[in-house]
Amino acid sequence: MALALYVADATAERFTPHPAAAALYAEHSMASHTGRLQLPEGLALLDFRARLDNRTELGALLGLTVEESIAIPTDRLILRAYQRWGESLVSHLRGDWWFALWDGAQRHLVLARDPTGPTPLFYCQTGAQFAFSPSLVDLLGMPGVPTRLCEQRFVSLLLPWFYGDYSQTEYEGVFQLLPGHSLTLDTKGMRLHRYWRPEDLTPVRLTSDDDYVEAFLALYRQAVADRVAGSRRVGSMLSAGLDSSSVTALAAQALNQRGEHLLAFTHVPLPEVRPMTLPTQLVDEWPLAQATARMAGTVEHVAIQSEHLSPMRANQLGLEMTGVLQCTNPNAPWMHVLYDEARKRGLDTLLSGQFGNIAASWEGSPTSIWSLLAQGQWTSARRTLLAGRAPTLHTLVRAVGGQLWRSLKPQPRWAPTRLSQATHSVLAPDMAKKWRCDLESQVPARPPCEPQAIRQFILETVIAATAFNGALAAAYGLESPDPTADQRLIEFCLAVPNEQFSRDGQGRRLMRRAMQGILPTEVQHNPRRGLQPVDYVYRLLANKAEVDALMTLMQRSDLARQYLDVPRLRHCWSRLQPTISLSHDVYMLSRGLGAAMLLIRIEGIL
Repeated sequence: MALALYVADATAERFTPHPAAAALYAEHSMASHTGRLQLPEGLALLDFRARLDNRTELGALLGLTVEESIAIPTDRLILRAYQRWGESLVSHLRGDWWFALWDGAQRHLVLARDPTGPTPLFYCQTGAQFAFSPSLVDLLGMPGVPTRLCEQRFVSLLLPWFYGDYSQTEYEGVFQLLPGHSLTLDTKGMRLHRYWRPEDLTPVRLTSDDDYVEAFLALYRQAVADRVAGSRRVGSMLSAGLDSSSVTALAAQALNQRGEHLLAFTHVPLPEVRPMTLPTQLVDEWPLAQATARMAGTVEHVAIQSEHLSPMRANQLGLEMTGVLQCTNPNAPWMHVLYDEARKRGLDTLLSGQFGNIAASWEGSPTSIWSLLAQGQWTSARRTLLAGRAPTLHTLVRAVGGQLWRSLKPQPRWAPTRLSQATHSVLAPDMAKKWRCDLESQVPARPPCEPQAIRQFILETVIAATAFNGALAAAYGLESPDPTADQRLIEFCLAVPNEQFSRDGQGRRLMRRAMQGILPTEVQHNPRRGLQPVDYVYRLLANKAEVDALMTLMQRSDLARQYLDVPRLRHCWSRLQPTISLSHDVYMLSRGLGAAMLLIRIEGIL
C-alpha cells in the first residue's frame, strides 16, 4: 500500500502517518516506536518513487565516477542533487519519478513530479494541515481531508471537452500535482512552480530525412531500454496501432538481448462483433497485433477476453481502487482484466504507448497546397493534392474542390454554448445554465492553428488526464511506464519540423519510416484506427439488470438528480440498440453512468 503522510501544522514540525500506512514506518530509520516521525534538522527524502534514466550523466555533474553513479542509492543521488542545485534539481532529473523532500535548514517541504510520468501525486491543505499521497484513495481516508464534490470540476468533466484547472480533482480542495511541476511548503505558505516548458524548446534542424529517422529511432530505443532495465518480468499492451506495436517490437528486441521474452496482451472483443467491419476503423485488432508479435519472435501473445466483467462492475472497481472518475469508461472492463492477468502472471512492468499520438507518431498538420505552390514546390503540391490516389480527372476535381472548401470556410469556433446544451452533455438543465457563463470563459474562441501550438494544446490535456491509468496500474501492483512519454523523445518530436510528420498527403511519416523492417508492412502502413471499446453497447445490454439498478439509485440520489439529466439518461438507455458505433450519445451515456456512480458513492448510498 502506498505510503501516505500529512503535516500536522503549518510549521511542519511533525509528520504523522495515516493509520493504514503506519506499518511501513518500521522500515524508516527516522520512525519512532510511537509511530510519529520527528523531522530532522538536515535533509531527508520522506518518500519517493524514482527510475532515473540519466544516472551516469547526473553523477558526472555531481563529481561521481560511472561506477559510483550506478552504485549509489537513488534517494542519496536525489539528495546530493538537491544539495548542489536546490529546488532546481528537478530540471536535471530524467526518468519517471516523484519525491517529497524535507529541508531542515530551510524548514520547508518540497514535492515534485517528472514532466510526463504515469504516477500521480495528490495533495490537500486544510487550515494548518497539509496532506499528500500518490494514492487519492489513501489521501481521502486521512483525518481532515474533505470528500466534498468539486462542482466546477465535475461539471466540466461531463462536457465533450474539459477545460479549466487540470490540477483540481473531483473533490473540493484536493489537488493533483501536475507533471512538470514542483510545490514548496513553508511557514510563508505554499508555492507552485511549473519548471518544464516544452513550448520554449529550441527547434531541431538536421541535414536530411534519414538523419531525423536515425536520431528518432536512437532515442526511441533508449526510452524502451530504460523502462525494461531492472524489471523482473515485462509485458506490453498491444493493439494494431503504431504506438503499442512499436513499443512491443522494440521491447522484445531489448529483452531478447538478455535472453528473456515479452508478454503482449491484446483485447479481443465479443464474438458477435468480431466479423463486423468499419471503413476507417478496426473492430478486431487481434490479427494485426498477432502479426507484430510473430515478427518480433520472442513475444508470448495473450488474448484478453473480458466478457465476465460488466461495465458497471468495472466502473465501480475503478472508483474503489483509484477514487478518480474515469471519463473514458467504455474501456474499463478490458483494462481491469488485462491488469489482473498481468499481475497473476507475475509481471511487475506493463508497457504502454499512450503518448505516441502527440509525439512519436504525430499525424502532422497537412500543408496547404496553396502555400506549396507559392513556394514553387510543384511536386510536393501534386503529391499533397492526390495523397496517393490515381491522377484521374475525377480524383483531381475532388481534391481541388476539397482544398478550396477547406481554405474558404471560416475557422471553426469552439462554442461553449453548444457544449452545455442538452444534446452535448448529460448535465441537468439547471446545472448547465448555472455554469454556462463560467465555462464559456474557459474555452478558447478558436482552436490553435499552427502545428506546434496544436501539439502543445493536446499535450497539456493528455498529460493532465493520465492520473487514472497510473493509479489503476499501481492498484494492481504494476509499474506502467510509457516509452512514448519519454521526456527526451517528446522534446525531440516537438522540436523537429512538421514536414517530418506530414508530407505529400501522408501522415505519421517519422514513425512509419523508423519502423521499416521492425514492424510488419501491414501494421507499419495501416491507415485504420482500432476501436477498442467496440463491444461496449453489447456489454451494457447483456447486463441490463445492473444498469437498471443504477438508474433506480440515480432516481433516489439527491446529488444525481441535482447534477445529472436523469430523464435524458433513462431515455437514452431505453432506446439503446446493439451497435458497434460509439456515437456521441453512447459516450454521453457512458459518462453519465460513471458520473452517477461517483455522486452516489459520495452520498453514501452505493
